[in-house]
Amino acid sequence: MFMPAQSRPLPLLLTRPLLQAERFVAELPGSLRARVDPILAPLIRIVALGKADVAGVRGVILTSENALSGLNPGRGLPAYCIGPRTTAGARALGYDGQDCGGCADSLVSTLIARRVDGPLIHLRGTHTRGQVASRLTDAGVRCSEAEVYDQRAEKIPDNLRDALSRGQPMLVPLFSPRTARLFASDCPNAAGAEVFCLSPSVALGLGKNRYHSVTICDAPTARSMTEAINCRVCEGSIEPSGSSS
Repeated sequence: MFMPAQSRPLPLLLTRPLLQAERFVAELPGSLRARVDPILAPLIRIVALGKADVAGVRGVILTSENALSGLNPGRGLPAYCIGPRTTAGARALGYDGQDCGGCADSLVSTLIARRVDGPLIHLRGTHTRGQVASRLTDAGVRCSEAEVYDQRAEKIPDNLRDALSRGQPMLVPLFSPRTARLFASDCPNAAGAEVFCLSPSVALGLGKNRYHSVTICDAPTARSMTEAINCRVCEGSIEPSGSSS
């Protein structure tokens, strides 16, 4: 078990891409930051693949801020985005950034409800979920897609993997199903790992591997993840949802 919050900082293993991991740490509340020891071990490395050709489209779709690397500066072309950060990035590039919710389902529903005119183009990563382009096209909104970045798999460093296999206590937030699958593959036996999953679909990525506990956040947001971790650290325990302990 972890030691109480008054003792030494708790190891916090961050497997997100480096930029997102660093930002997550920077945005932690001061009281929580003082009680954790962040360890950056990205399981995914983002690699830009080039700019997309948006000539002739009536709007672009951005389901991740990583897709911003695929855009040349624009002049007011609509950019339908997931989340405020991606929306702000699109606006900074000269696009009419519009936040269409926090997930692919909400974005697709919003564009269909608005009866947005196509053609649109979805700028996405090599690994993707949601079938945004095909769902919109099936609903009568013409949409193509272009891969503008890759999410290349990385490994947990040997020293961390060995520590986890020995049962060292560690807080492990996971933000995507693919990251969960990569973590489960790298660390199938980590009896001391308290895993925090952004959503039920992320938890499913862990498969049948057993950890100290698996907690599913109340909402699929970074804020909810921070709150779950803060509850565990400050109160000494958190009632796991979907526990595999």
